[in-house]
Amino acid sequence: MTDAKKQEERVKAQQYAELMNEPFVDPYPELDTPSGPPPPPNQLNDELSDEQLVELLKKRGATISSLEDLKPKPTPEELAEKEREKQGAMLAHGLSTGKFKKEEYDAYQRAQSNKIAVIREDIAEQFQAAFPELSPEAIEEKVANYMFENLGPDDAVRQAREKELLTLADMKISDKYKNIVSLPKDYEMHLEGLNKQANFEKKVQATLPVFKADVSKALESLRKFTVSVPDSKNPENTVNLELEYSDADLKEVESLFITNDQIIRAVNGMTFDQLKGEAELVLVKKHLPRLISQAAKNYNAIQKDKYINGRKGLITGNDHLPVHDDKLNDTLEEVYSELISKKKKK
Repeated sequence: MTDAKKQEERVKAQQYAELMNEPFVDPYPELDTPSGPPPPPNQLNDELSDEQLVELLKKRGATISSLEDLKPKPTPEELAEKEREKQGAMLAHGLSTGKFKKEEYDAYQRAQSNKIAVIREDIAEQFQAAFPELSPEAIEEKVANYMFENLGPDDAVRQAREKELLTLADMKISDKYKNIVSLPKDYEMHLEGLNKQANFEKKVQATLPVFKADVSKALESLRKFTVSVPDSKNPENTVNLELEYSDADLKEVESLFITNDQIIRAVNGMTFDQLKGEAELVLVKKHLPRLISQAAKNYNAIQKDKYINGRKGLITGNDHLPVHDDKLNDTLEEVYSELISKKKKK
């Protein structure tokens, strides 16, 4: 790179540092500090867009198309080091996942460094199989003739044959060491998977507080509900029972929903209505039978009060009503079954 080009890169780095309010990093520290004062500080409005900044810098002589052009470019040495690190990470991935062994990788490297030797050995094996009576020296002569080694290295015929053999060597190496050849693609897929997992975990962390609040809100909205227990002989004697889940009931169901699987469902788009419907079904299955048992006692008390008050003439028409304690459980069981059926249909 010429000194003029390096000087231009230094100016870009200076402008970038001033724009981003960062320390100036000399991309070519081995050079002396450029003569003359640094570019004057930019009197920029904080509300200027990137495009406006680029246009302003162009007017000041900068040869750029975007602010990215102002960033110091990595040196060839830095690029080479980055590539070595990548190759080392790929090799470690292949070995750690059992795609191949170190001995296979070393053999692959040797084959890649001398493809002609690989194909020459293959040709010799084919000739030996076809002419088992020939000595090793005679086989070697046939191989040399086949590869036109009697011709000079610059001969067009010999070069054409070598090109053909190199193509065959590539095919043979790719087939024999397919797990190593496919390593770059596999490694990129591995990195892509890691990035997806990292992004998903970020989504989970962002979703978790909202999901916990939704679970709490859904359960609280389900805490109390009313069940009507009809009296077929006297509809006016229908009783509306208010049932209420306890804090312990809600806490237990909450623990069933604050799990990794449920949070993943939330990340993947589970709606609040879906959450509430499933929470209601769990509550009904786990705790409604106990509430019904408690409700039976309340029902008996209400019916007996009505009966007694009717006998005293306080409630017209109730002086002849029997207390159907024996039918209460059947009636509430029907209510329970109906609730379960409705929740499953949802």
